[in-house]
Amino acid sequence: MLSFFRNQLSHHRHTGRLLPHEHTSYAALAFLALVGGLILMLATKSTIAVPPPQSDTITVNAAVKTAQTPVITVPADGQRFSAIPVTVAGTCSPDFVVTVLKNAVIAGSVLCRPDGRFSLEIDLFEGSNRLTARHDRPGPVSPDSDPVTVFYDRPAPPAPAPSSQSSATPSDVPPLASRTASQLTITADEGYKGAHVGQELQWTIRLAGGQPPYAVNWDWGDGSSDLVSLTALGSYTAKHTYNRGGVFKITIRATDAAGVGAYLQLVAVVRATSDGGGGVTGSIPPTTIAWPLYAMVLLVLVSFWLGDRFELWYIRRHLDRVGL
Repeated sequence: MLSFFRNQLSHHRHTGRLLPHEHTSYAALAFLALVGGLILMLATKSTIAVPPPQSDTITVNAAVKTAQTPVITVPADGQRFSAIPVTVAGTCSPDFVVTVLKNAVIAGSVLCRPDGRFSLEIDLFEGSNRLTARHDRPGPVSPDSDPVTVFYDRPAPPAPAPSSQSSATPSDVPPLASRTASQLTITADEGYKGAHVGQELQWTIRLAGGQPPYAVNWDWGDGSSDLVSLTALGSYTAKHTYNRGGVFKITIRATDAAGVGAYLQLVAVVRATSDGGGGVTGSIPPTTIAWPLYAMVLLVLVSFWLGDRFELWYIRRHLDRVGL
């Protein structure tokens, strides 16, 4: 044992060569680790400051400060219509949801195109309609546009078919409801809704006017649709689950017993998820993987340094014991 330590010391002192552990410059490695940690901190801060998009297919903005007030350019103020739906178009902030209102009631929603334009078909109330547009998140994120007032002259109901009999009978007279029924309308409290893939989306609409029964068709914009028969007016809630992310145009068409129709267009934004109903997926931020790797590198460096210190302490301890 004594000869072993003497040989080691002789090798270390007189050959001019260092022991293997002395080749490691821990000061330099510590400096590099510090620089790497600072770079990683800056990268993490940048990732937090600019969060990744919620889905690779969704680009709906939500920042209030970047949403300019939409402008309705079509139809013209004072224009009259005798058929619905009619087209409402104008300018908007790209990638924001535009909601059009008629007499302060949601008439429909659409996603603003990248060229800063929107176009949407809507129903009108009988008589005067005050049209405005705004950006939704949901909820308004911009002031309402300047109003445009248009008018809808509802056509008179069709005349009853002539009877083959010389005198009319009670069965030949159309029901009073078919001659005086109010306009069939569809309204909703929200023009825009968001959901995750695999999460059930619920939307409530209200039917008013017309003649029962009613046939209501929901086109969900993903190739699927639901046809529902209703026997009474009031609120109705439809449910749907999307199996992919994206921005979907939902079209609702209702028809009453007299064949009179109503129309409503809405927007659903579906975010992609990893588990079919939980959080938002997307690419994992690089810093999420880099921090554990950085910690592992630090632990390896510390373990090597401790190993070297322990080896030196062990050698010196034994040299002291033998009096060297």
